[in-house]
Amino acid sequence: MKQKYVVVAACGKPDYEKTLQTFQSKITDIQKVNLNLYKDKVKEIITEEQFLELLEETNKEKEKCILQIQEINKKIEESKEQEKSNSILKNVVNKILNFEEIDTNLMGLLINKIMINLDGTMEIEFKFKEI
Repeated sequence: MKQKYVVVAACGKPDYEKTLQTFQSKITDIQKVNLNLYKDKVKEIITEEQFLELLEETNKEKEKCILQIQEINKKIEESKEQEKSNSILKNVVNKILNFEEIDTNLMGLLINKIMINLDGTMEIEFKFKEI
Protein backbone atom coordinates (compact mmCIF):
# COMPACT_ATOMS: atom_id res chain seq x y z
CA MET A 1 0.00 0.00 0.00
CA LYS A 2 1.43 3.35 -1.07
CA GLN A 3 1.37 6.00 1.64
CA LYS A 4 0.98 9.63 0.71
CA TYR A 5 0.91 12.52 3.09
CA VAL A 6 -0.33 15.93 2.09
CA VAL A 7 -0.91 18.57 4.72
CA VAL A 8 -3.87 20.81 3.89
CA ALA A 9 -3.79 24.43 5.03
CA ALA A 10 -6.79 26.12 6.67
CA CYS A 11 -7.80 27.65 3.32
CA GLY A 12 -8.28 24.15 1.85
CA LYS A 13 -5.23 24.26 -0.43
CA PRO A 14 -2.48 21.68 -0.02
CA ASP A 15 0.41 22.98 2.08
CA TYR A 16 3.21 21.45 0.05
CA GLU A 17 5.96 23.17 2.04
CA LYS A 18 4.75 21.61 5.30
CA THR A 19 4.40 18.19 3.66
CA LEU A 20 7.89 18.56 2.23
CA GLN A 21 9.25 19.31 5.72
CA THR A 22 7.47 16.20 7.04
CA PHE A 23 9.23 13.94 4.54
CA GLN A 24 12.59 15.65 5.05
CA SER A 25 12.20 15.12 8.79
CA LYS A 26 11.33 11.47 8.18
CA ILE A 27 14.53 11.03 6.15
CA THR A 28 16.55 12.58 8.99
CA ASP A 29 14.91 10.13 11.43
CA ILE A 30 15.73 7.20 9.13
CA GLN A 31 19.37 8.29 8.98
CA LYS A 32 19.46 8.34 12.80
CA VAL A 33 17.93 4.85 12.90
CA ASN A 34 20.56 3.62 10.46
CA LEU A 35 23.32 5.07 12.62
CA ASN A 36 21.86 3.39 15.71
CA LEU A 37 21.58 0.11 13.83
CA TYR A 38 25.25 0.37 12.93
CA LYS A 39 26.18 1.10 16.56
CA ASP A 40 24.12 -1.92 17.67
CA LYS A 41 25.93 -4.08 15.11
CA VAL A 42 29.33 -2.86 16.27
CA LYS A 43 28.39 -3.54 19.91
CA GLU A 44 27.20 -7.00 18.76
CA ILE A 45 23.67 -6.31 20.05
CA ILE A 46 22.36 -7.45 16.67
CA THR A 47 23.91 -9.82 14.16
CA GLU A 48 25.22 -8.68 10.81
CA GLU A 49 22.33 -10.47 9.13
CA GLN A 50 19.80 -8.60 11.29
CA PHE A 51 21.64 -5.36 10.60
CA LEU A 52 21.49 -5.89 6.85
CA GLU A 53 17.79 -6.78 6.92
CA LEU A 54 16.88 -3.76 9.02
CA LEU A 55 19.13 -1.49 6.97
CA GLU A 56 17.42 -2.67 3.78
CA GLU A 57 13.99 -1.91 5.27
CA THR A 58 14.96 1.58 6.39
CA ASN A 59 16.65 2.33 3.07
CA LYS A 60 13.47 1.29 1.21
CA GLU A 61 11.48 3.67 3.40
CA LYS A 62 14.04 6.40 2.74
CA GLU A 63 13.71 5.85 -1.04
CA LYS A 64 9.93 6.16 -0.77
CA CYS A 65 10.37 9.47 1.06
CA ILE A 66 12.79 10.73 -1.58
CA LEU A 67 10.28 9.87 -4.33
CA GLN A 68 7.53 11.68 -2.41
CA ILE A 69 9.78 14.74 -2.04
CA GLN A 70 10.42 14.75 -5.80
CA GLU A 71 6.68 14.49 -6.45
CA ILE A 72 5.94 17.33 -4.02
CA ASN A 73 8.62 19.53 -5.58
CA LYS A 74 7.01 18.91 -8.97
CA LYS A 75 3.60 19.90 -7.55
CA ILE A 76 5.12 23.04 -6.02
CA GLU A 77 6.47 24.04 -9.43
CA GLU A 78 3.14 23.29 -11.10
CA SER A 79 1.36 25.35 -8.45
CA LYS A 80 3.73 28.28 -9.01
CA GLU A 81 3.15 28.10 -12.78
CA GLN A 82 -0.62 28.02 -12.22
CA GLU A 83 -0.41 31.03 -9.91
CA LYS A 84 1.64 32.88 -12.52
CA SER A 85 -0.89 32.02 -15.22
CA ASN A 86 -3.78 33.11 -12.99
CA SER A 87 -2.00 36.36 -12.22
CA ILE A 88 -1.53 37.11 -15.93
CA LEU A 89 -5.19 36.37 -16.64
CA LYS A 90 -6.27 38.50 -13.68
CA ASN A 91 -4.18 41.42 -14.98
CA VAL A 92 -5.70 41.08 -18.46
CA VAL A 93 -9.23 40.98 -17.04
CA ASN A 94 -8.50 44.05 -14.89
CA LYS A 95 -7.20 45.90 -17.95
CA ILE A 96 -10.37 45.03 -19.84
CA LEU A 97 -12.59 46.10 -16.96
CA ASN A 98 -10.84 49.46 -16.67
CA PHE A 99 -11.16 50.40 -20.37
CA GLU A 100 -14.27 51.27 -22.36
CA GLU A 101 -12.76 49.79 -25.50
CA ILE A 102 -10.54 46.75 -25.84
CA ASP A 103 -7.53 47.18 -28.09
CA THR A 104 -6.23 44.46 -30.39
CA ASN A 105 -3.36 43.57 -28.02
CA LEU A 106 -5.80 42.69 -25.24
CA MET A 107 -7.96 40.75 -27.69
CA GLY A 108 -4.87 38.83 -28.78
CA LEU A 109 -4.18 37.84 -25.18
CA LEU A 110 -7.67 36.41 -24.71
CA ILE A 111 -8.71 34.97 -28.06
CA ASN A 112 -6.99 32.17 -29.94
CA LYS A 113 -9.13 32.42 -33.08
CA ILE A 114 -12.45 33.71 -34.39
CA MET A 115 -14.34 31.66 -36.96
CA ILE A 116 -17.18 33.07 -39.05
CA ASN A 117 -19.41 30.37 -40.49
CA LEU A 118 -21.14 30.53 -43.88
CA ASP A 119 -24.50 31.07 -42.15
CA GLY A 120 -23.12 34.24 -40.51
CA THR A 121 -22.68 32.79 -37.02
CA MET A 122 -19.45 33.36 -35.21
CA GLU A 123 -17.40 31.01 -33.01
CA ILE A 124 -14.70 32.28 -30.68
CA GLU A 125 -11.94 30.02 -29.34
CA PHE A 126 -10.41 31.47 -26.17
CA LYS A 127 -6.86 30.87 -24.94
CA PHE A 128 -7.96 29.91 -21.42
CA LYS A 129 -9.86 26.87 -20.19
CA GLU A 130 -13.58 26.96 -19.48
CA ILE A 131 -14.49 26.94 -15.82
